[in-house]
Amino acid sequence: MEFCMCMKNIFCLFVLGFAELIVSLLVLFVLGYFNFPLTFVYSHFIHLIVASVLFSFVFSVWLYFKSFQAPTYNINPEATTGYQYYDFFVGREVHPRIGKMFDIKLFVLNAGMISWAVVDVCLVFKSFMDKGCVNYPLALTAVFQLIYIINYLWHAEYFLSSTTIQYEGVGYQLIIVFFTLTPFFYCIPVLYLVNYRQYVSNYCIFGIAALYSLGLYIYTQSNREKYMFRRNAHDRSLINLESIPSLNGKRLLISGWWGFVRHPNKLGDIIIFVAWTLPCGFENIFPYLPAFFVIMYLVYQVLKSERKCEIRHGAAWIRYTSCVQSRIFPQVF
Repeated sequence: MEFCMCMKNIFCLFVLGFAELIVSLLVLFVLGYFNFPLTFVYSHFIHLIVASVLFSFVFSVWLYFKSFQAPTYNINPEATTGYQYYDFFVGREVHPRIGKMFDIKLFVLNAGMISWAVVDVCLVFKSFMDKGCVNYPLALTAVFQLIYIINYLWHAEYFLSSTTIQYEGVGYQLIIVFFTLTPFFYCIPVLYLVNYRQYVSNYCIFGIAALYSLGLYIYTQSNREKYMFRRNAHDRSLINLESIPSLNGKRLLISGWWGFVRHPNKLGDIIIFVAWTLPCGFENIFPYLPAFFVIMYLVYQVLKSERKCEIRHGAAWIRYTSCVQSRIFPQVF
C-alpha cells in the first residue's frame, strides 16, 4: 500500500511537470511578445552553465547532509561505501522529500527537461530576431527536441519503473546531469544551427523526420510495453506476449519489443539523438557531441544493467538472453 501511494505521488508530480512545461512555454511567448530580451540565454550561455554547475554543487551538498536524517529504507545501497566523495557523487538518498508529498528527485528530473525546452525556445527566438525567420533545419531540430520533452512528460507513467526512478540515488551525478547537461549540452545542435545555417533538401527532411519518428515510436512503445507488463502481467492487451518466470517472483518478457532486442528503449533513444543532429550536416563534429555522449552513456548503462539483471534474475536472465539471440534479427545490445 505504501509503495502504491508512493507511485501515485510520483505520478502526480510528473503530471504537474507537464503542466509546468506548458505554463513555462506560454510565459516565454508572452515575454517575447512584450519584447523581453529572451536573447539573454544566448548571450550569457557560458555564464548560465557556470551558475548551474555551482548551484548543482550547493544543492547536492545540502542533499548529502539531509540524507543522514533519512530512514534506512530510503538509503541507496550503492552509497554506503564509507567513501564520502563517492557517496556524495552517487547520492545517499533514493527519494529525498520535503514533507510527505514533494519528491525532490522528480523535481530535479522535471526541472531539467523544462529548462531544456526553455533554452531551445530562447535560442530559436535569437535566430528569429537576427534573421527575421527560422530556417528549416533549425526549426526541425528544435521541434524534434520539444516533442521529445513533451512525450517524456505526457507519458510519465511509462518511466515509473525505470532504474533512475526506482533505484538511483539523488547525488551530484544525477543533479549535474539534469540541471546542467540536459538543458545546456543536449541543445548543442540547436545552438549550432543558430550560428551556422545549413541547407537540407526536402528529401533529406522527410528522411530525417521518418528516422526520428521511428526512434520515438520504438522508445515510447517499448517503455509503454514494459510499464504495462510491470503493472499487470495479465492485462488483456498483453495476452499475445510471452514471458518466463524469474527467481525473484517477477517475469521477463521474451516477445514483443523486449523479445526483439534486449534494450529497445535505449535503441530508440539513440536513433532519436542521431536523427535530430542530422540537420546540422557533416561539416563539423561539434553538434554530434551529445549523440556521441548519449551512445557511450547508454552502452555503459546497458552493461551495468546486464550485471544487475543477471544477479537479480539468475537462470531466467540467461534463458532470456538466449531467446533474444535466437531471433531473426541479431542482438543489438
